[in-house]
Amino acid sequence: MKIKLHPLFIAAAAVLIFFNGFGLFIFSLTAVLLHEFSHALAARGRGYPAASIILLPYGAVLYNKHNLDKASNLIIAVAGPLCNFILSLLTVAFWWIYPESYAVTKPFVTANMVIGLFNLLPVYPFDGARVILALTNYNLRVLKALKISGVILSLSLLTAFIISAFDKINFSFFFIAVFLFFGGISATDKEVFSRMLTESPIIKDYENGVTKTTVLLDKSVTLKRVLRMIKPYRLLTVIVIENGKQIKTLEEPDLRELIYKNQLNKTLAEALKNR
Repeated sequence: MKIKLHPLFIAAAAVLIFFNGFGLFIFSLTAVLLHEFSHALAARGRGYPAASIILLPYGAVLYNKHNLDKASNLIIAVAGPLCNFILSLLTVAFWWIYPESYAVTKPFVTANMVIGLFNLLPVYPFDGARVILALTNYNLRVLKALKISGVILSLSLLTAFIISAFDKINFSFFFIAVFLFFGGISATDKEVFSRMLTESPIIKDYENGVTKTTVLLDKSVTLKRVLRMIKPYRLLTVIVIENGKQIKTLEEPDLRELIYKNQLNKTLAEALKNR
């Protein structure tokens, strides 16, 4: 896995170092990288090795070209914030052993807590939004609401950044606002495709594996029941039975043709007569 730099990352880093100091920048960068590495490790553990981590001027993202299953999306999304919280707890525990480390490592705890908590917010494209999308089967209305929430929060943070300019300017507000704004208006092909997989039984999820299944059904079974058996993870073959004897074998393209051309309350026998 590679770590890539956005062309504007160095410029943003210089601004943050100038206003907030080198130490805080390094602690924040470390917390962000460990957050993304945790996502990557969780993805690899689920069988989806990530291609790269891209350091942006307003944060970092894990680039993964795979279409993740719902359980993997949940686990991978939670892994990042969980890592930040564990790092915070371990650092605080270290203070009990070496109290003199408190002054040096306090910014690291703060950075991890802020990154972890922010990423659990239910706004797109944070991890909290990805958890909600997975739990709601990538409902497109929920996705739209999460994106709108992200844009609203970005405008709020931009306002906070402007207000901070009158005292001690906080560029972190600005960069997070940019990240949320562009995340909220950006294309979401993966989420839309994941929704299509849950809604359309015809689209097969070959990346996560499709099982070829043969089912024996009586000719009196309705097309509605057959349609319920067609799933993204299953390639269905139906053997039609009449009085215990096989009268017809239907592959999934044949089944789709029958479903398209007939009412769903018709039986297999009725649909085959009209074929």
